[in-house]
Amino acid sequence: MTEGRLVIVRHGESVTNAARVFTGWLDVELTLRGRSEAGRVGRTLAETDCIPDIIHTSTLSRSQESARLICEALPRSLDARITAHRSLDERHYGAFTGRDKSEVLGAVGPEFFDEARNSLIVPPPPLSGNDLARLRDSRWPSSRLSLTGILTESLGDVVLRVSRFWQETLSSELGAGATVLVVAHGNSLRALLVVIEHLSQSELAARRLGTGEPLLYRFGHNSSPTVHGGETMKPPPSEQV
Repeated sequence: MTEGRLVIVRHGESVTNAARVFTGWLDVELTLRGRSEAGRVGRTLAETDCIPDIIHTSTLSRSQESARLICEALPRSLDARITAHRSLDERHYGAFTGRDKSEVLGAVGPEFFDEARNSLIVPPPPLSGNDLARLRDSRWPSSRLSLTGILTESLGDVVLRVSRFWQETLSSELGAGATVLVVAHGNSLRALLVVIEHLSQSELAARRLGTGEPLLYRFGHNSSPTVHGGETMKPPPSEQV
């Protein structure tokens, strides 16, 4: 039986990553560095002969642009399906959205700051009308945000939607022996790690995924990864710092 291979990668650096701003559902672009990171991921996949059969992204531009740049760096014979899923979108950061992280830390204190970022049950404060007005006056694209529907999410909320994606889509693809690339976001990928590695709260808080750093998981017959923590995929020697 052919093993399934899952490569997860956080999108390349975005303009809000560079500005140290809570991004969430803001639909921002990549920086030049982020575009370079995505291209390097593609070359890493090619160098390690880990060419995806299937590619999944979120519906946000930074994820989709990263996937496109990864594909451009792969062999021209690539014939992968690329599908966007709302379940892979970044978490909704509520009232934190578009705010400087150090400013938020100073306003709410370190304990709540850490809980809102890493707890499975504590969400940031919900988005308000004042927050929406602030965002619309800012330089960040905020058209995806409104006061109807979801106003904030805990990490546990993200785990629930990512778990459905795993059950309905990803587990069967890996079970069939496919090589699957998931290009998503820091928190939706952390949520995916909760699902596939059964991370505890403390393990989750310690996990961080850098932009443009692919991580490989191999799956046998029981839908469990063969190596806990995955395998770091190093870029070609010519691109290693």
